[in-house]
Amino acid sequence: MSNLDFDVIICGGGPGGSTTALGFADTDIKVAVIEKSSFPREKVCGDGMAPYIPKALDKISPKFKKAFDQFKERTPITHVNFYSFQGESVILPFPEPWFVSSRYHFDNFLYQQASALPNVSYFLEEQVTHVSISDTGVRIETNRNQIFSGKILIGCDGATSMVRRQLTNYKIDPAYHCAAVRAYFEGVTDININTFEFHYVSEYPNGYFWVFPSENNLANVGFSLITEDITKNNINIRETLFEVIERNPTLQKRFKNAKPIGEIKGWSIPLGYGQHPISGNRFMLVGDAASVADPLSGEGIGQAIVTGRIAAFHAKECFLSNDFTAKKMSNYDKAVDEKWGTTIRKRRYWAEIIAKHKWTLNLAVKLLGSNNFISTITKKSIIKLLAT
Repeated sequence: MSNLDFDVIICGGGPGGSTTALGFADTDIKVAVIEKSSFPREKVCGDGMAPYIPKALDKISPKFKKAFDQFKERTPITHVNFYSFQGESVILPFPEPWFVSSRYHFDNFLYQQASALPNVSYFLEEQVTHVSISDTGVRIETNRNQIFSGKILIGCDGATSMVRRQLTNYKIDPAYHCAAVRAYFEGVTDININTFEFHYVSEYPNGYFWVFPSENNLANVGFSLITEDITKNNINIRETLFEVIERNPTLQKRFKNAKPIGEIKGWSIPLGYGQHPISGNRFMLVGDAASVADPLSGEGIGQAIVTGRIAAFHAKECFLSNDFTAKKMSNYDKAVDEKWGTTIRKRRYWAEIIAKHKWTLNLAVKLLGSNNFISTITKKSIIKLLAT
């Protein structure tokens, strides 16, 4: 085995991992990023990106926000179209534009920014096989018979995180875990390139169907559902994607001449923030490894980027004080909870309300579609919720 010594070891080179690496720009901290794939590479996702991403990059360095502003493979999303369980719809403006970009392009963009840093080394097509931590450091073994040693480990390795499994008490709670599938379709009619669509389906109140604009006149079409429902009712979520289209008169018409391009692919989204530790002695977890995805929309790219920025900041604080203990790392937990805790709990509450009481969403869409005082108040409340 070969031995490689670094200060910080990041497991996973997606948005969370690459942003964490960016956080060490202009330092002499040696960073290793271990990533099982190479770039550019396809990553299954809804491809929606939160509006605060450029702000998070700007907090690390204005040069990274400038690079994002010049990133051409993204489209601003200015509106969202909600379809109630009854099929009525309302279009609302986002307080700030969201973005859509395929992960093939966006993950590669972040990788290019981070890999250009002189103190950051990427190890691509390398799989972490074992993680261990002692009072003196961290040790990572990979499938290439390499041993990485360092002072801090940051787990950015996604929903199936090896770091989380080996260092915490994490177990999947099917009530706080989501499965999703998506396919790119051509030929879908009435696509607005600046609008997200969410369709709520009566048969599946713990999930939703989406249509997002994509590049080359394609649509990113998907369906997500709480894992507990899938298991309890023996649901084939891939088949359900097409069933929703066939049963919905509006979608059926728009998909009449549409066809999927490539495979229908799936992934999982852990929604159990607060159910397991996100840090400990010499380690922190970022993004889906920390279960910080939005319980209402399932969006996780923005949370991965922000928690990556926070993790890098706290890692630098650890090096300044030469303190890598669990107590010191708990400052990361506090910062993440201050940033996301209340928002996640609030949005989890609303997701549960919508699923248990479908009339609430039906009524909200009706009110938002009318033109009166109550509609104005409701619209302000919903737009405020969209802004968080």
